[in-house]
Amino acid sequence: MRVLTLLVVFAVLAALAVAAVDAPAQAKGRDYVASAKRAVKRWNAYRSCFDLRARHPKITDENARAVWKDARRRIVRLRHRMTHPRWQRLGAQAWRPLVRWCFRRQGIGWRAEQAIVIIRRESGGNPYCRTGSHFGLFQFNASLWGVSPATACDPWWNVNRAARAVREQGGWYPAWAATAP
Repeated sequence: MRVLTLLVVFAVLAALAVAAVDAPAQAKGRDYVASAKRAVKRWNAYRSCFDLRARHPKITDENARAVWKDARRRIVRLRHRMTHPRWQRLGAQAWRPLVRWCFRRQGIGWRAEQAIVIIRRESGGNPYCRTGSHFGLFQFNASLWGVSPATACDPWWNVNRAARAVREQGGWYPAWAATAP
């Protein structure tokens, strides 16, 4: 009798534990729908920088996690394509998606084409270009900006910093203004 009572109590506790585990899993499923929608929106923002059409997959509770994972994977791939283009062959034009992304995020997307021209004149599209103490696509003076030359040569940092500088100044710096169209 005692063993039977223990088995019944154990079965009830096990059933409660399974129900408790299932409740957060269902809640996570609902969170995946929102996460999937945000990831797809961001993925489409990256796609627009490459002149690719937006895609809108149907998101349901059943496929939300798969859509979210797929969108995250594609975001990583597109960001890698942005920061590692074939600049040796394409020159400054290879950086167009990265420049579009950074300048749009700063709210000055209309200056992206001017930025491409400045990159072509400053570094020819070579992210490792060095002229004296100036480094990278936009030829930042590393000591003036308080960063290492390796950071100044990082395309993501370089273009983001240029976009912020243009936004904060309300236009191109005098050194860049001479090369801006």
